[in-house]
Amino acid sequence: MQVNLAVVYAWTNELDLAFATLSSVAKVPWGIFYGHLKRDPYWEPLRHDPRYEKLLAELALRD
Repeated sequence: MQVNLAVVYAWTNELDLAFATLSSVAKVPWGIFYGHLKRDPYWEPLRHDPRYEKLLAELALRD
């Protein structure tokens, strides 16, 4: 459910809330994966933010 909430935040231009939610989801097992964040069109609103690349790098290390 947290991932879906982050999608809603991303698509409603609440980027700070989206990244805060994704940061917590990225720390739990089976929360979100690198490929999902990298390829899924749901995350398009986040892709121009520098925090997106930072989160991808953290997930790449974990996956």
